[in-house]
Amino acid sequence: MLIFAALGMGAFFLVGLAVSFRLVLLWRRSGEWPELLVAGGLLFSGPIGFTASAGAFELLHSNPTASAWLLGTGSAALSIGAVSAAAFTRLVFRPESGAARRFLWFLALALLAAWVTGGLESGFYVADGLGAWGYASQVLRIGAMAWGTWETLRYWRLMRRRRALGLAEPVVANRFLLWGIGSGGGAAAALVGLASTIANAGKLGVDGPTLIAISAIGMVAAAALFLAFLPPQGYRRFVERRAEARA
Repeated sequence: MLIFAALGMGAFFLVGLAVSFRLVLLWRRSGEWPELLVAGGLLFSGPIGFTASAGAFELLHSNPTASAWLLGTGSAALSIGAVSAAAFTRLVFRPESGAARRFLWFLALALLAAWVTGGLESGFYVADGLGAWGYASQVLRIGAMAWGTWETLRYWRLMRRRRALGLAEPVVANRFLLWGIGSGGGAAAALVGLASTIANAGKLGVDGPTLIAISAIGMVAAAALFLAFLPPQGYRRFVERRAEARA
C-alpha cells in the first residue's frame, strides 16, 4: 500500500515539476501571463505545498517546531498555487467578467486572512486538530480548482463542436480535456483529504483506503498533465487519427 501511495504521489510530484519547468521556459520566451500562472499553480500546489504539508504531518509529534514551520510554509504555498490557478482561469476564460475578478480578489484575501489566523491562533502546530482557518483554507482551495475544472471542460465542449466543423485542431481540443482532468484530479484529491480530516475530527492523517484513493487520483492527474503539456508524438498521432475516424 505504501509503495502504491508513493507511486501516485511521486508521479504527481515529478510531472508537476517537469511541466512547471517547461512552462517557465515558455514564459521566458513569450512573456505571456497564462504560462506563468499555470506554472505557479502547479509548482506551489504540488512540489512545494504538498511536500511541505506532508513533511509537517510526519514531524507532527517528533519535531513540533519543524512541523509548524513546514505546515505554515505548505499552507502559504498551497494558497499561492490556488490563487495562481484561479487567476489563470479568470484571465483565459473570463477576462471581461467583473464577477470573476471580484471572486479572485475574495479568494486571495480570504486565503491570506485564514493563513494569518492560523499563525496567530496555533502557530501552525495542529496536533489537536485543524481550526476553522484550516477548514476554510481547504474549502477555498478546492473551490478555486473546481472553478478551473468547470471552465476548462466547458471550453473543451465548445472546442469539440468547432473541431467537428474543422475550426479547431484535435490536439488543442484534447489538451483542454486533459487539463480539465488534471485540475479536477487535484480538486478531487483535496476533497477526499478534507473528508478524511472531518471524519477524524480535525486530526491530520489518512487511513489506508483514503491514501489509496488519493494516490490513484494522483496517478490519473499526473498522466493527464503529462499528456497535456509533454505529449509524445505517438499520442499526438493517436488523437489526430481518432479525430479523422470520427469526421
